[in-house]
Order: sequence, then structure tokens, then C-alpha cells
Amino acid sequence: MVATSYVGCDNTTLAVVLFSLALGITALNMSSYNVNHLDIAPRYAGVLMGITNSAATIPGMVGPYVVGYLTDNEVMCTSLLVFNVSFIIIIIIIIIIIIII
Repeated sequence: MVATSYVGCDNTTLAVVLFSLALGITALNMSSYNVNHLDIAPRYAGVLMGITNSAATIPGMVGPYVVGYLTDNEVMCTSLLVFNVSFIIIIIIIIIIIIII
């Protein structure tokens, strides 16, 4: 998806292909994610799925507001800024989780 932001506005076909490829690969992840709850606690898999999906919905609600705050109707430069900031935040969260565990 990051590569899609570097394509530019002229080559929309390549942007659609890259975005579709990214979403297709993301869909492959869902099979391992859904089974994980059954592996952890088969009896409470539904409760765990509800808790994790609720926690995963929060970035989906907060994300558009953050992007709206960071962008001022400028397309290319600010979208790269949003991708880079998101990447750095995700890496920091992963490092904190690794340190805690």
C-alpha cells in the first residue's frame, strides 16, 4: 500500500493494481487471525473475538481524524507523511510489545 502512494496521479491503473494486490494479500491474513482465537481459548473464542475486534475498530475510527488533521488538501506530500508516521507508530508499538513480552 505504501508503493501506491508513490505512483502519482497519472498512472491510475498501476495504483489500482497495487492496491488490489495489497488487499488480496491482506485477505490471506484473515484465515490465520480467525483461527488464532480458537487455538488460544476454544471455549471463549467468541468473547475474545469481540474484545479484539472492538480494540481493532478504534484505529479505524480515529485514523480519518488524524489524517484530516495532518493533511491540508495536499495530496502527494501529506499522504506520504501519513504513511511514514503510521509506519513509525506501528514499529514503536511492536517494539514495546516485544519488550513487554
